[in-house]
Amino acid sequence: MATKFKKPEYDKDYNAVDYYNRFKYKNALELFVKVTTAIEVDSCTFKERDNIFTFEDGLFSCNTANNCHIEQSKEYTPFMLLSKFMFKGNHLAAFNYVNNMWLNAHIPYVRVGINYFKKIIHKDRFDIQRMELKRWIKDEIKEDHGKAILADIPKYDTFTLVPDNKDYKSIIDNNFNLYNPFAYKPKKGDWLWTGAMLRHVFGDQYEQGLKYLQVLYIHPKQVLPVLVLVSKVRGTGKSTFLDWMSILFGGNMVVISPNDLASQFNSSYATANIVGIEETVTDKSSIIEKLKALSTNKFLNLNQKFIDNTKIPFFAKFIITSNDEKKFMKVDDEEIRFWIRKLDTPKEFNENFLMELAKEIPAFLEHIETMAPVEIKSRMVFTPDEISNKWLLAVKEASHTGLYQDLEIHIQSEFEQKDYPDNEFHASLKDIKDRYFAHDHRITPTYIKKVLQDEFKMAPNEKSTSYSSFGGESKTGRYYKFKREQFVDFDIDRNSVKGEDGLPF
Repeated sequence: MATKFKKPEYDKDYNAVDYYNRFKYKNALELFVKVTTAIEVDSCTFKERDNIFTFEDGLFSCNTANNCHIEQSKEYTPFMLLSKFMFKGNHLAAFNYVNNMWLNAHIPYVRVGINYFKKIIHKDRFDIQRMELKRWIKDEIKEDHGKAILADIPKYDTFTLVPDNKDYKSIIDNNFNLYNPFAYKPKKGDWLWTGAMLRHVFGDQYEQGLKYLQVLYIHPKQVLPVLVLVSKVRGTGKSTFLDWMSILFGGNMVVISPNDLASQFNSSYATANIVGIEETVTDKSSIIEKLKALSTNKFLNLNQKFIDNTKIPFFAKFIITSNDEKKFMKVDDEEIRFWIRKLDTPKEFNENFLMELAKEIPAFLEHIETMAPVEIKSRMVFTPDEISNKWLLAVKEASHTGLYQDLEIHIQSEFEQKDYPDNEFHASLKDIKDRYFAHDHRITPTYIKKVLQDEFKMAPNEKSTSYSSFGGESKTGRYYKFKREQFVDFDIDRNSVKGEDGLPF
């Protein structure tokens, strides 16, 4: 091992097994208590119902049949417990874990598969440590530190991604976990500034907002709706919310642009648990569809330059911010993946707001840990009604084509100006073209058919039959049936809607 990486307690005669058995046996005993129903009686005795476990002379045993998967009268070393309870009997994974955690933790290199990487630690603008795993050439490692270091570099089979903010593990079945450890511990205290910000962001859906954050922290694998913060006015706190989330979740959150989604390389967001997309306005269908697919994807091919693709679990939740309140993206009527919040300008300004929020993180975590467990009501936790609001309806309405909106106005006028029997009228595609768009050559019967089918979700009668066109001339053909209740009572607010009053920050 290169001298510069030696730790004060380094001893070349210790391998990972001997080191763990001699110096880290308490870690094994804590692990045993954690994963079983046993409780610690004293430093060397443990009890589970009527069974007594003892740790004497470096060996762990139980003389009775038990429910902890410890064979009766068999003696276990601490390393055997580690392998059994953390790595399901994978001794190589346990060996690499000890090397990585204690013996070789000071070596900044790892080998994953056949590629070498260097763990580079840097601080972001919030003074948060973030780790970048950068590919490193084997010959350069030997050039810098000598050939002997290669034997001590931790070696793993492949990459994986297992999010866990409560019980983090860097190695999963001898696979390198790309998730970053969570930086904060819950602690009782006040979180007044945090509460003010969350009320500003979530307004009358504040309770849903708390549940959303509880799921992000306690259940980071759970799918959640795409949260969208919109406001045409600047300085409403959209970016501040993303900044706070970055401070809270550290290296497990990134902020990207829509162009990053369009790129074939996805390493900028593939390993993140939360992906912020700032100032989003896009009408590119490919990006829109990709975002919708990513919001529910279970796996993703990690695509990095000069490295073979690796399939990893994908758990990213998306937060979008935009200055366009209605047309940041096309959202279909049936779409249930978006939760939209419109923000107003805060009444007061605090230049140290982010610093205050950062101080309150432990207290806020303690609060959401003690909240009632969230009830999972759908694939995305919430029911559509729980996250629906006037802004979502406005965005859906604005996502319709111009022809849809023109047709809606014309049909509403029909019912307002004329009393139709049974509150419905019939019209074919040609009837609609001739009545409303006779002189507009851009609007064809084919286009009208597409809008009626795709946006109004309407279909003509199956067979050609006689009908009364707009309640007048008798004709024969396939026609569409328009009902008053579908249009006159169609209640979508097309005006800009004010949100809740801003709270100070």
